[in-house]
Amino acid sequence: MRNRFPNTNEFIEIKKRLARVALEGGNAAFVARKNDYSPKTLNKWVHEYRDEVEEEMEQNKHDRIRVAIVA
Repeated sequence: MRNRFPNTNEFIEIKKRLARVALEGGNAAFVARKNDYSPKTLNKWVHEYRDEVEEEMEQNKHDRIRVAIVA
């Protein structure tokens, strides 16, 4: 597999973004293959960042609801 970025902030953000897409879509294997990563690697990232990503997703959901109520 490839590692174009060492554990830089940019690479960490990529891992979180892919973990979020996998959590939202429910098909980590598809997301992994579509982005040239192994499903095992993406599942590791989902496990690593799940709490943080789910918290961000919940916060974004509340923000969207708040905007809809105000508008």
